[in-house]
Amino acid sequence: MRRPRTEDLPYLLQKETRTVGANLIKFKALGDGADARTILSRLDEVISVKDFGAVGDGYTDDYQSIQNALYASVDNSVVCYIPGGNYVVGTPIKVPDNSRIIGEGYLSHLLVDITNPKNIFTSEFQTTALMDNVVIGRLRLDGQRKNRNIIIPATRTRANALIDVGQSPSLVTGYGTNLWLFELWLQESIHFHISVEGMAGIHIWECYISGDGFDADGANYIGNTDGIHLVNCRDFIVDSCEIHTGDDMVAMTNDVNGCIRGNINNITGSSGYGNGVACVADATGTSGDIYDINISNISFTVSRAADDTGNAVRIRKTGTGTGTVHDVNISNVCAKGSATAAAIQGLAIMGRVAAEPVYDIACSNIQVENSRGHGIYVYEADDILLSNIRTKGSGQAAGNFNGIHLENCNRVVINNAICRSDDDCGLYATTCGWLRMDNVLVWGALTAGNKAGIYLDTCTLTEVGPGCFVTDGAGNVTQYGLVTAGTCSGVIHAKHQAFTCATGGVGVLNIDNAGKLFTSPGQPIVWCRFTDSGAAATLGDTEGIASITRTAQGDYTFVYNTNLTLYAVANAAPYLVTGSGNTGVNNADVVCKPVTHSAGSVRVKFTDGAGALAAVTEGFIQIFGMIDTA
Repeated sequence: MRRPRTEDLPYLLQKETRTVGANLIKFKALGDGADARTILSRLDEVISVKDFGAVGDGYTDDYQSIQNALYASVDNSVVCYIPGGNYVVGTPIKVPDNSRIIGEGYLSHLLVDITNPKNIFTSEFQTTALMDNVVIGRLRLDGQRKNRNIIIPATRTRANALIDVGQSPSLVTGYGTNLWLFELWLQESIHFHISVEGMAGIHIWECYISGDGFDADGANYIGNTDGIHLVNCRDFIVDSCEIHTGDDMVAMTNDVNGCIRGNINNITGSSGYGNGVACVADATGTSGDIYDINISNISFTVSRAADDTGNAVRIRKTGTGTGTVHDVNISNVCAKGSATAAAIQGLAIMGRVAAEPVYDIACSNIQVENSRGHGIYVYEADDILLSNIRTKGSGQAAGNFNGIHLENCNRVVINNAICRSDDDCGLYATTCGWLRMDNVLVWGALTAGNKAGIYLDTCTLTEVGPGCFVTDGAGNVTQYGLVTAGTCSGVIHAKHQAFTCATGGVGVLNIDNAGKLFTSPGQPIVWCRFTDSGAAATLGDTEGIASITRTAQGDYTFVYNTNLTLYAVANAAPYLVTGSGNTGVNNADVVCKPVTHSAGSVRVKFTDGAGALAAVTEGFIQIFGMIDTA
């Protein structure tokens, strides 16, 4: 044991005094079963910052008092308690390992010194050692940006975050462990409100964060005023927070290590400039991936009309580094704006270039309403699942915005979706391959122009499966149901007749430039039943056939619905037209043979074994195959 020094004398006298007095007085908590103990043992459970001279009057700089109390609490393995009051912090409080800092909730108010804005809490050895085992809770932290009326600088640093903990992996190898932040009120930071870097085992829950991120004149939002910002972190949970910020509500970015194994759950709030939840690989050089992330139960709105450039959830690679974003699960997201104030996209999934996509992203139960741009935007992304999707009112800002927009993507599955655009197409895909759509109800803008329910441009190996309809709810959509353009190939659709259009519209349009439209195996393009009385033919049950014209018994022309255009090909090939006829004598010898085919009709003859027209009394035809107008 070291010899006491002169400067230790006041502390030793204080300890002796309290030992003599407080050790003689007994204390017993209210309630049955409570044990009596000394006042001294009760007081030793916590160390209050007021024991070290903190005033909490809103004017006095209490930094040193709080710092001394915190060091003493760590040395004695007890809680550092900050009672109700307004504590000005002129210098960042250094948080050592094994800190436990607890207040009285909203009443325990720590304010940045308006003359010297810095962190309120920061790691003790941020650039030289890892930080472990820190708990901060039940406090109100105030950046006082509005009181200072300062302009948010164009270049911010972590030194301006209210809580800035952890360490850069470029400076310190490894991860700090065990960070708990809970029941915090954070407001008006000029940078991130909570910034965590290089930590593992992070729990952040039940925090309220507010900071509009306006510039000095209140005209524009400024970036990097995130609510919670995580860099190079792993094994983290952010849960049950309400966040209203100028930039991202919650953001994950990468550097050397990336962000790994995270859960962002039950987040509600708004952003003026940024996103609800963002996973952004923005590093340069050798960098880690962001992966194994679960994002669920997100409610996102916008703060105001100006500068609304964000998304409810953004998955993106922007940096030139090696790291990207993959293996992300997104579920239960509600993004809502208004006709004049809304997110640019409700959900955005974006790679950087074709060789650097984001991939393996699963999205379910997504609702986007009144977005200024695309409801859902997917760009340079592979292996994407979109299920249980509803987009409504996309394209509130004119500019060819779609309910779902896919660009330069591969292996995308969309099922159980309702997609509507007020500006352009319900579902638009360009330069995509291996797309599959099932149980999709889509419609484009009810305005003039080339609006379509589904528009495929230069897409390959795409299947528009059963249950895909194009409608406005009343059975109509302006202009076109399904449009293909560019050099589409291998496009399959099971039931063309599902494409309904307004008067004068076309169900299937522009199968051109070597475009091909196949039917799925076992699914005809059109079919019908008919009867022949010997004097006239009558159309029965049908899909895709509008009328039947009888040239003779056994010789018929079937006219397609006006909302279905099948383009002519030589000798009816490569169509497969099959059928059967009942002559009442010998049905086995009746042969169905297509004779001519045009864009709007097909002529079919039923013949007997000798090649003569058969006296058909009832019959059935169906058409399989593909359309090829090259």
